[in-house]
Parts: sequence; structure tokens; C-alpha cells
Amino acid sequence: MTKVKNVFFIQRAAIDVLLMHQATALEICTYLVISKYTDRHGFYSGVGHKTIKERLGVGQTKIDQAVKRLRNMEHAEQRLLYSCGEWMFKETGSLPADKHDVGWVRGWFESEYNHQVWLMNDLVGCNGDKISPLKYFLKFNRDNHARLFLLMHKYFNRKHAGVNYKFASITTQIDTTFKINGVVFRKGSMSGYHVGDQLLNVLDLSERETIAVSTDLQKSGFLNVSLSAIGDYETSSSTASNRHNSAIDENPDITPKIQKKKPTEIQKNAQSKYMSRLAAFNAMKKIHPDLRVGLNLAIKHSKDKRDKTFSIGLKKVLKTTPVIKFGSPLYDNPPCFPAQYSATNSCFVYRLDYKSTGKKATNESNCLARKVEDVVVSSGLEPASRAGKFYKSYWWFEPDENAIDVIGVLTPTFASYQELATHSKAQATIDKITAFDSYNIEEVDEY
Repeated sequence: MTKVKNVFFIQRAAIDVLLMHQATALEICTYLVISKYTDRHGFYSGVGHKTIKERLGVGQTKIDQAVKRLRNMEHAEQRLLYSCGEWMFKETGSLPADKHDVGWVRGWFESEYNHQVWLMNDLVGCNGDKISPLKYFLKFNRDNHARLFLLMHKYFNRKHAGVNYKFASITTQIDTTFKINGVVFRKGSMSGYHVGDQLLNVLDLSERETIAVSTDLQKSGFLNVSLSAIGDYETSSSTASNRHNSAIDENPDITPKIQKKKPTEIQKNAQSKYMSRLAAFNAMKKIHPDLRVGLNLAIKHSKDKRDKTFSIGLKKVLKTTPVIKFGSPLYDNPPCFPAQYSATNSCFVYRLDYKSTGKKATNESNCLARKVEDVVVSSGLEPASRAGKFYKSYWWFEPDENAIDVIGVLTPTFASYQELATHSKAQATIDKITAFDSYNIEEVDEY
């Protein structure tokens, strides 16, 4: 695994292990500091006690206790953390040289999770920073805050660039509905938190306590809110793809002809080696049906013989043991669609607004709240904003007949940044309405 600039990763399975062992805020923060200072493979960390103390603002005794607990955390004989010397002895059977017995090795959890959790380096900070975000969790022993912080990142959904709203989100309520030139426009306001049962059971907190912790994280700059339109909707790319495929089915002659480039000798040799390995693997799989390709941590020596250093990375190995499941269904299975929403799908349609704490920039040109408001005001209806500023009330619209819900998606401030594009059909609907010289307004009674 290659080191990515300005971010570091922790495994989703590692989050499960920390939560299974009821890790304290200090233990979670210590693990995050160790994780930030890993090498390019992401498993060996040379960070020392001095740096951990500086980042967290605690003494040596507390760090020793936290590290001891982390080294004792495991699941199905898979360890969370080793000292470097301990791991080297386990792998080689011999004690390492003193210069190699420095730092830590994060255990590799082979699990059912396909993606890692990526966090920005700013979370841990650097020496001399005036603000150290992790110190927030250590003040007043905010253990539940640290655990919920980890869960918010574990349930991060790339499709919405935020926490999977089925686990936690901010709901909206509809006050009135109109049709403007045949398009449904709704006016409503942001309401309270929705918290799924999975989150409550993992944290072992009441709904009220979980909402209080979430509110604290939001006010303290660890969570922002993306007010997103989500619902039963086909994305423009999938629609175009389906339209293209159906056209080819009806008329195969329109299939574009792709000129194939002749492979080079290097490519031919690589393909030949791959096919040989694949044939050998398939032959072994007939003898051992449970055979699979797995990953283990291993010492990776430099290809340059003059370089005497080494690193620790992942190595492919053949295994017959099943992939270990982590935790219980509470950790893995997504909950049902929240009852207060009318849509049954979870496709992102467009972003209405972005409530930022000021600690993370976003491209607000992709937010449609202002454009929707202009259409509503031009049609003669009352605006949702006050003095040009949006607070809790908004107008939104449905680009077609499918159900749309506006949901406050929680976006972790220190998650790897991802911007969502404005849906093309949503923008096209706004452009079409504004092209009219007059507006046909019809109030809709949905009750």
C-alpha cells in the first residue's frame, strides 16, 4: 500500500477491535498518532513516546498504560499493535538489532472490509501547532466522543461524501408544497437528529446521549452538515450507459470499432507469467476448494543490495482458512431506510447547501439553495432565507417524478476530502424553469 500525501489510514477492522475492547479516548488518540507516522506501506511507525506526549499533552505514565492496552487488544488471534522488536522476533525467531528495535508495527487484519478509513494529517497535527484537535477528546475524558468519532469515519459513504445517513443524519420536515411550471417545489426546515439502532448498540448509549455527543462534535468542528437531496433517482452516467447499451442491442452495427494496439514484449511476458500463475492456482484450487489469495505482513527488503534498510508491507500468500468476520451484525449491516423518508433508494441527486464550521472549505458553487430560492421568489412565493441568509428553512425541488428527500448528511471534517458534482438533470431543470417569462403556480395538498 502506497503512502498518500497529507492523509493516513486505519483499517475498518481496527476500529471494530478498538470498540470491542471499549478503548478510551487516550488509547484511541494514541493509536491515531502512531498511525499517522507510519512509513509508505502504512504499518511500521517509528514515532517515539516524546512525539506522542507532545501531540496529546499527557505524561509518560499515561502513554505507557495506553500502549500496553493497545498491544493487548486482539480479535481471533490477530493483534492490533506490536512493538517493532516483538514483531520481528515473532516473524524471524531472532532478536533484532538495537537500531531496528524502535517504534511500532500495526497488525494487519484480513477482513471482509474492502476499503480503509482515510484521515487527514491535520487531525494529529505537527509540533508547534497552536491547535491540537486530538486534545479535545482527552479533555474531561471524552471516551464516547472519541468512539463516535471513529464510527462516523467507519460509516463514511463515498457516494454522499459523508456518513451513511441511515446510521446518523439530520432530518427535515416539509411545511408546504407547490408546483412551479409543473415541477414540485417543497419548503421545509431542518429538524432533529436521526440515530440508527446500530449506532446506539455499538456505543451502548441512549438516543438522547448519542445526539448530545454528536452535537458536541459538530459544534467543536469535527462534523459539518451537507444538506443533500437524496432519493429514487438514476444518475446521468448510468442513464446514458443504459441508453447506449439498449441502442447497441437494437442495432449492433453502431458498436464503435476500437483499434487494438500491439502489445510490447514486456507486456507479452507479463501476461504469460500471469496466465501461468493463474493456471497453477486453479489447479491447486481443484485439490483445495477453500484455497484463496490472502495477505500477510512481511519484511520487504530493498531491491538495491547496497541498501541495508528494510520495511514492513503486505505480501500475497495462499490460504485455506476463511476470512475472519469482525464483530457482530451491529458493526456491519446497514440499517433500513429511516421511516420518516419517502424515498426507498439512496442516490445522491444534488447538494442544496453546506453548513460548515469554518474548518473545512467546500465548493459552494455546487450548492443549489440560492438558485432554487431565486426561482421561488421570481414566482411570487415567500423566500426561506432571512436577509439573504439560510438558517434552518429551505426550498428544494424534485427534478422528475421520483421521490426526493433532503437530508442533513454529516461530513467528518478530517475525512479525506471529496467533492460532489451537481447532478446534470437537476441543473437542467433549474435552467428550463428560469427560461420561462411567466410562472404557473399550483399549491399541492399532500394530506
